[in-house]
Amino acid sequence: MRKKIVVVTGSSGTIGTRLCEYLFTQKQFHIIPVDWKKNPWNNEINQRTVRVDLRNSAATFKKLPKQADQVIHLASNARVYDLVKEPKLACDNMLTTFNVLEYARHRAQGIIFASSREVYGGTSDYVHAEQKVDIRMCEN
Repeated sequence: MRKKIVVVTGSSGTIGTRLCEYLFTQKQFHIIPVDWKKNPWNNEINQRTVRVDLRNSAATFKKLPKQADQVIHLASNARVYDLVKEPKLACDNMLTTFNVLEYARHRAQGIIFASSREVYGGTSDYVHAEQKVDIRMCEN
């Protein structure tokens, strides 16, 4: 049986590192970690990482596999305070996400996009309710 190719963007971040570590233990997947920086926690991930600036669409399409079964998009500038001080970082996030979505549209079977706890802002609540979205609601 063919291993499923899973591209994980943001593989040098905290969540990306832990996800890759877990997926490496799952024999049915071939994991392709993607980031523009070195992984500070896991040398195995660091050695396997495809280094690419996802803000550059040409580089994204050139360096990533021609086909993938799944893209898990975790790459971003995550600290809200930094984005407020330096709004260009927010633009970088939008461009990165756009390029990853285009990559997935042309070369992958599916995409999972994850956000971070930063979406909750400076709240003191420890538990947040999240709603499931019916994807059919997003269709035209």
